[in-house]
Amino acid sequence: EKAAIGCLRDTDVTSCQVLTNLCTLLLYQRNHPVCQAYWSQLQKISSSTAFPQDPYFRPTLPWLYYGRNGLSQLNRQVLQMKVVLGEPQTGEVNKLQFFVTKYSVDGRFLGTEALTSQLQLCPFALRDAEDFKTFGYSFYKSCTIDLSTYLQTSRYTTTFYELFVKDGDGSLVPVPVVVSGFVDESDQSPNRGIDSDKWRFTRRFFLVDNLSARTSDQQTPLLIRYAASVRLTFILSESSSEKIYVPYLSIEHRSRREPSIRSSPLATISLSTSYTMNSDNFWPVVNTLFIIANVAAAIVSIIRIYVWTKHNPSVYTPNDYIIWFISKSFLFFSDTWARMMFFFLYGVGVYWLIFYKLQSRVFILIPSAATTTYKSFYIIYFLIFGFSVISLLSLIYRLAQIDVFFIDWEKSEEQHVPEDSRSLPSAWRTIFIGNELCELHTLRHIPVSVLLVLVAFLLRGLNLENLDLEVPYARIDASGNKNPLLHFAVSTTVFLACGLGIYVIRQIFRTWVALPLDNFIDLLSVANISLFILDENMHGFYIHGISPSGRAEVSLENLRRALEIESKGGTRGRGLLAEDKSQLQSYELYISRQMRLEYNGIFNYNLEQEIAEKRRQQTMSSGAQMDFLPSLKLPENFSYSELEKKKRELMSYLKIYLEEVVAESHRTIIPRSIMNRAFDLPPIALEEFQKGNPILFRDTTHRFKNVLFYGYDFQLLVLNILIYNTFWLASKSVIVAIVLTYLFDTLLSWLRDFTSARNLGRKTLIDDRFLS
Repeated sequence: EKAAIGCLRDTDVTSCQVLTNLCTLLLYQRNHPVCQAYWSQLQKISSSTAFPQDPYFRPTLPWLYYGRNGLSQLNRQVLQMKVVLGEPQTGEVNKLQFFVTKYSVDGRFLGTEALTSQLQLCPFALRDAEDFKTFGYSFYKSCTIDLSTYLQTSRYTTTFYELFVKDGDGSLVPVPVVVSGFVDESDQSPNRGIDSDKWRFTRRFFLVDNLSARTSDQQTPLLIRYAASVRLTFILSESSSEKIYVPYLSIEHRSRREPSIRSSPLATISLSTSYTMNSDNFWPVVNTLFIIANVAAAIVSIIRIYVWTKHNPSVYTPNDYIIWFISKSFLFFSDTWARMMFFFLYGVGVYWLIFYKLQSRVFILIPSAATTTYKSFYIIYFLIFGFSVISLLSLIYRLAQIDVFFIDWEKSEEQHVPEDSRSLPSAWRTIFIGNELCELHTLRHIPVSVLLVLVAFLLRGLNLENLDLEVPYARIDASGNKNPLLHFAVSTTVFLACGLGIYVIRQIFRTWVALPLDNFIDLLSVANISLFILDENMHGFYIHGISPSGRAEVSLENLRRALEIESKGGTRGRGLLAEDKSQLQSYELYISRQMRLEYNGIFNYNLEQEIAEKRRQQTMSSGAQMDFLPSLKLPENFSYSELEKKKRELMSYLKIYLEEVVAESHRTIIPRSIMNRAFDLPPIALEEFQKGNPILFRDTTHRFKNVLFYGYDFQLLVLNILIYNTFWLASKSVIVAIVLTYLFDTLLSWLRDFTSARNLGRKTLIDDRFLS
């Protein structure tokens, strides 16, 4: 009251300073009597003396409110100085100079000082002060303070500040302040909203308030208000090259009551700088690319769905086809959308990484990670991650449902004995081949362990991770605030480069060091076993494995001699066709509807019926235990004898078909058409392919790896990138993210191996204890 009377009646400068301080402590509440007294004095002074750039400036009254509200109105004043990133020339600066004026609670002017650590309650090093003032350096410092020290007014006295920036002509330009707790005449808090055009700016501010909640007979305040977050924001000018608008200071206060401080005195505070620019021209381009990426995803998804319908005609599954079609359509779209959006985000990240990091003159500033600009990035990113995980889980499920059958070409030596009485070939070759196939399930061209070690070495060992800092130069010895979009671009580039490098090196050395896939095909020939796979109703692969010597169950000496004769060309080649000089063993095949029904009727239906019956008996019996994924595992009380007969019957049936394929190879083994190569379409309309021999394509590129992880290297690489970045966003640590990525990938590989091993044992009647 004394200050209000002194300011309104006597126009006392000190009283007006006290009145301004009290209104600042009240967070500028226009309806409070103290702030109303300030406004009354403001209106008494003639507006003709107002400062030209703000109507609420009065030379004889402390400047508290801005008349120009909203960021767009504020961004009319451009500083005269030019800002640069490197060494400054005449008329240029790379370090901005700030000054603060200080006032005591009783209205005394405490002087003007160069800004060093006045805005920071944390311990402040000299390097911090330099980084804070360096243009383009996104400074961030956070610490924990003890609020109990501020309960003692003798140790800390509330001080009020006004901030200025020194312009090129030496003048001090006032820096406006955005206090989140500002309360306007409508008792609203416009500064808490994201609409910057509604923000209300002020001049004077405080960092700690230990006065307003103290009564006259108390020395200890009832509560403490402190600046939990202080951020200085710079905006690049749109009209003037290498110039900036007047920066503004954002402050977020928090309050803690005295009992709470006594019980838990620690609080976290932060000081940061943010550099940004008007992106009105940037976002329309990004939005256009986003729309294009979505349209492309829709087109590719429609093509994938169309191709799938050609592989799976509706006439063969009329009952549940609609549900099947809808689920497949969702999986195709989510998978395609995730891939398109991955490259969209990567492209945006690379754009900022290149133009922000490699600029020699100031023309682009990346939005700070502390702002809400990255909300869209997080939404799109986590949708990509979620859809990618769903896609891989659906892939694992699909690969665990394929039909696998081993065709054993070994002939019994007891040719004079009736067929029913002949001894069967040894099962160990089949078990061995099954075990080797099981080991191929999770192998890849790009080993995850090698990939992650290389990525960790490059990102952490060589400090390439520092390229994600919000500093406009590409230096790996810099420090500052990390940017999630830049880190995504840097880490993705490193992952892709390492993955591509590993893949190329393995392909180059494939001439001298065979890949496991090639070794497996050779092993099939040595074991005299062919592999028949159906990954869809009428589509699959055939790997020819007849031994050139005709026998596999021979002594080691005979086996060595047979291989030596083969190496000298003394036997028939390993290929399906004798006249084929390439000796190709791998083929992609399409079977007729009749052949699929016969395949199911001879073996699959009997297998499923036997399993269903045994499981029913097992469930009804007392003490039956539930098994994880029981549908993939053969029951413990399973009877093999009848099914082994059915298995041999199916084997004879498939051999007849293969012999007919070879005999009519000019008609059954055809070259791929352009449409088939481009869109993976079947050679004929499968709904019309009712009967006849299978149609085969030469599989010179080992397309049968699509039933293994080998065929999904890129999809798995992208998923590893997403897993890594997800864990990095949570931990901000490269090493932690690498370790967790390895564990997550190991879990997915275990799930793939576990489900596929049980499916392989189920479809081949091999006990899954032999498969690992």
